[in-house]
Amino acid sequence: MAQTALDAAHAAGATYADVRLTVTTSRVFQNLYETETLGMSVRALRDGYWGWAATPYVAATEAPRLGRLAVRLANANAASGLPRTVDWRPIPIVPNGTWTTPIAIDPFEVALEEILDWCAGVETFTLALANSRGGRSAQNPIRLIFTKQERLLLSTEGSCLHQQVYTVVPKIPVAYKGVRRELHLGGPAQAGWEFVFHAPVRELIRRTMDEIDQTVPLPAKALDVGRYDLVCPASVVAALLEGTFGAATQVDRALGYEANAEGTSYLGPDPLRCLGTTVAAPLLTVTAERTTPRALATIKWDDEGVEPAPFPLITHGVLTDYQTTREAAAWLAPWYQKQGTPVRSHGCLASEDALTLPMPHTPNLIMHPGAHALDLETLVQGVDHGYVVDTIDLDMDFQQLNGLGRVTLTEIRRGRRVGQVRGEAGLLLHTPELWQHLQAVGGEGSQDWSVGTSVKGEPAEQVPYSLQTVPALFTQQAIIDPRSKG
Repeated sequence: MAQTALDAAHAAGATYADVRLTVTTSRVFQNLYETETLGMSVRALRDGYWGWAATPYVAATEAPRLGRLAVRLANANAASGLPRTVDWRPIPIVPNGTWTTPIAIDPFEVALEEILDWCAGVETFTLALANSRGGRSAQNPIRLIFTKQERLLLSTEGSCLHQQVYTVVPKIPVAYKGVRRELHLGGPAQAGWEFVFHAPVRELIRRTMDEIDQTVPLPAKALDVGRYDLVCPASVVAALLEGTFGAATQVDRALGYEANAEGTSYLGPDPLRCLGTTVAAPLLTVTAERTTPRALATIKWDDEGVEPAPFPLITHGVLTDYQTTREAAAWLAPWYQKQGTPVRSHGCLASEDALTLPMPHTPNLIMHPGAHALDLETLVQGVDHGYVVDTIDLDMDFQQLNGLGRVTLTEIRRGRRVGQVRGEAGLLLHTPELWQHLQAVGGEGSQDWSVGTSVKGEPAEQVPYSLQTVPALFTQQAIIDPRSKG
């Protein structure tokens, strides 16, 4: 079918085309159900313009029609636009490539009763432990989502790539003393049943209840607006990194190609003028990659057959690169030539499945730890008066420049937590100011994994990726009451 679609696109005049087929299977516990979604799509290049067509009806009769339709749409785009060319470098051709997420236990081969029994056992343990500690626990069922996606990519250049990606999304709630938290296993992740089954779940439940025991007795504090030093756990730092540089360093956004969808970037409209400039304190170094095991954006080949390699995004506070694809890499060619590095794609073309348009999406982001052995508690001890940002719900503007984070706060006095702020509080942030005031970062051993979502296009596509971050201290940040008028 894929070859038939390619032949049809080539016969219709495409100078390049690729075909993607996906089969996505999901299992959801506890409300047990299973879904399967099929998709086939063709991307065709003609006279410097792209055309794309997709269908959920994977059938031999659909394939040639899809190939011709993609070229017809490319022709329509070319007729309505200015003359342009797509300048990209050749890539290694892989005629028979295969890759599978490294897993130990295939969750689709495990008996349903075994997984349901495990869920029931954890729920019973949580209730019993809460009652034994004198804190009543509500019944909160566990939710596990397992996904297997088979992906086939065939291109007119000669690559034929088959990949199988497994993901697991564990949602294990802990309700105790009127507080509800979700157990943090370092997921969602690319993994099998072993990711949940071998996790120290009972120990994590005990630790979560210990943390609740420490915070519940803290007195309620009124919010005092002003500028304060903020200590952020790794999860909050991940949200800040996602909401700022995670989207702002997408080169197509910086050039304005997303202006009518998700927005632009303050690191634009000329990326070549932004590269090499200081965007954060020297403490911040971020590597982008799609190779770390279990991370959500990890893949052997991206959606146009490029094998991704790690690349420095921000080095000691200096912007050193953008997220690129085969076409986008050429847009930054003068910078790469100046640095003496090859002009090559970073393998950032991705999609949810064959039914969604392949677009540049954010890879995994790895924030480097600091040189000193600092963790969250050590950072708290170094603050005379400020706040711990326990959670954040961040909303950024269309340039990723300014934002408001709705936060929950714990007040710090002389290096100790002294009370929880009651009511709503807001972190008013300006991206350059936020990261220039990065004062300290956690050291080796304080890293933690979080999940980000790259949102692109209209209608919006959502592609997940992973962030590995460390706790951090930001000085003199604006805390406001979002309910009051200025």
